[in-house]
Amino acid sequence: MRQKALFIICCLCFSILVALQVFFSFRDTGMLSYPLDDAFIHMSISKNLVEHGVWGITKFEFSSTSSSILYTLLLALGFALIGIKVWLPLLLNWIMGIAVVYVMVRISKKHMRLSEAMLLNLSFIFLVPLAGMAVLGMEHTLQILLSILFFYLTHKSWKGEKINNGIYILVAALSVLTRYEAAFLVGITAGTWLLVFRNWKQFLLLMMAIALPIIIFGMFSLSKGGFFFPNSLLAKSNFISGSVFGYFSALAGKILATGLLFSFMVFPLIYLLMYPIGGWKTFKTHPKHLAVLIFAATALSHFVLASYGWLFRYEAYLVSLLFVCIVITWEDFQQFFRWRWSTGNLALLALIAIVFFPVLSRVQMISHTKRAAKNIAEQQVQMAKFVNQHFPSFGIAMNDIGALSFYNDDMRIFDLEGLGTLEVIRQKKQFDSNFLSRYVAEHDIKIGIFYPHLYQGKIPASWQQVGTWELADNFVTAGSVVGFYAIAPQTKQKLYEDLKRYEPSLPASVKQTLDSVQFLTR
Repeated sequence: MRQKALFIICCLCFSILVALQVFFSFRDTGMLSYPLDDAFIHMSISKNLVEHGVWGITKFEFSSTSSSILYTLLLALGFALIGIKVWLPLLLNWIMGIAVVYVMVRISKKHMRLSEAMLLNLSFIFLVPLAGMAVLGMEHTLQILLSILFFYLTHKSWKGEKINNGIYILVAALSVLTRYEAAFLVGITAGTWLLVFRNWKQFLLLMMAIALPIIIFGMFSLSKGGFFFPNSLLAKSNFISGSVFGYFSALAGKILATGLLFSFMVFPLIYLLMYPIGGWKTFKTHPKHLAVLIFAATALSHFVLASYGWLFRYEAYLVSLLFVCIVITWEDFQQFFRWRWSTGNLALLALIAIVFFPVLSRVQMISHTKRAAKNIAEQQVQMAKFVNQHFPSFGIAMNDIGALSFYNDDMRIFDLEGLGTLEVIRQKKQFDSNFLSRYVAEHDIKIGIFYPHLYQGKIPASWQQVGTWELADNFVTAGSVVGFYAIAPQTKQKLYEDLKRYEPSLPASVKQTLDSVQFLTR
């Protein structure tokens, strides 16, 4: 009964936080707006899959724009059942968030008293932050759920408890299908099964759980003319320029820019200092030690090879695993401080609180999503409405493709960042004005809508800027100023007149500037 009450309270807390952020979106923008344009990318692919049988950002061609295969398929299934609804990603994430709460309540009640479990689960909801991940409308809530399940099932098995191995391997495979970063956790766990437990069967099964989803989708992508890995992984890779120095510079910058890695590393370090073990051979009898070490290795691998940030989403699953580590070691910490309570330990607790400050700062998510959703509604969604009214079937060069592609069925895209255009990735982002001029001529791209500052020195002289939109309070988009370009000369006057006609529809916080001088002098 107490577990049921705990679950209900935590669900209410989670749901209220989600509802609060949705309320802010409607109050500030008059619509449900997601905090990142990426949510619309998932919806675009799912919509095209359902309506046209095309895995792509548009209905015209295949594009491996999403790296979350499972979430995109789930979203497509939802669209097939109830229609193309913009609120469906929010509903799916709310349901998955409730599942996460249920799993965490079940786990915490096995190791904690009611009051302790209550404090931990409420902290989990605020600091992951779970409600923030749900309102993003993306795959991260599902990633959190599968990561927790896989991690805890691993710990149970190492303790000698019986688990369903078929479900265990399935969870591992689904984790990789949700986000490729799951390969860090599953791969490190597979290596531990082999090195510590000498279990070749489990090692091979887990490696297959990693390899098969990647290989199957990779071969499908190659058969459609794409790359083996999703465009989103290739376009955002630190190796895209081919520079090893650039990679290590970016890595150093990541580590110095956030204290999260130190927060993740300090927990395993403190636990191993409090409860040292005799040597490598004794790991087999210390499943808790193995769990915290796997968490540390996964966090380190993620920071070395993947991304972090962007509204706390990339590392949210790591924060979730940190909470699971706290749960399974809770009794050991209690025992240690019960028998060794001293001034020194009070200082140690203070130090831990300082080191964990980057995790505690994630409570800001509500204010972040509020500002971000407003930005997306005022910039990306407004661009989509403008195109839908005036250039619905044109070829357009752009760099934020989510909302534009979701709200426009007949538009053809030239993605300057490469998520939706293979040729850009093949150029490794070293494209210049010659490449751009050649591509737009060959593919009948007539206008451009993108951030000018990102492509300084690369925009062909023939591309004439007709106007700009400027956000007054930019928080999340890649630029506060969006430029509108006439690529084909015959579109210049139309673009100018359409922007002028659309101006009354713009929110008050968006300032439009038209370059009228060129029309008077040319």
